[in-house]
Amino acid sequence: MNEGNSTKHELGRALQLLMDTSPISGITVGDICSACGMNRKSFYYHFRDKYDLLCWIFYTDYFQELRSHADEDPLVLLLSFLEEHQKFYRAALRDTDINSFSACLRDTLLPIASRFLSLSVLSSEDAAFYSDMCTEALHHCIVRWLQEGCPQPAAHLGRLLQRIPSVLNHD
Repeated sequence: MNEGNSTKHELGRALQLLMDTSPISGITVGDICSACGMNRKSFYYHFRDKYDLLCWIFYTDYFQELRSHADEDPLVLLLSFLEEHQKFYRAALRDTDINSFSACLRDTLLPIASRFLSLSVLSSEDAAFYSDMCTEALHHCIVRWLQEGCPQPAAHLGRLLQRIPSVLNHD
């Protein structure tokens, strides 16, 4: 691991530890830096703000998981990942700032949602509309599931969500 990644990982661990006891809205960049013995200049060299760090943690960990399990369905893998780390990501979702984790999750869901649709038969404008609509629906379901403490196992919720297109097309 190069020095830059080591610094990022230390900052990420510090944020995760702080979020065990404080909401992200109450955590400052100064708190993160103090927790890992770094200065603010080091933080801002790597990240724009604490939300950028939060999304970096998610992208780094989730996409590593995705690469390790490339043969698995990305939706079920995402749900399993969120279920495994539900305390952290449930806490992350409590903050609704414009740069929040919720936006990061929505961006991750867009290509997953697009797989549900037959976009090739639509105009680009219609395809964008349906992709956005499907992404918002998945996002809402997943956020609610996380906030409720993952009442169904990830694999079960994944199967339910994957069946949405066939249920909607049922005559």
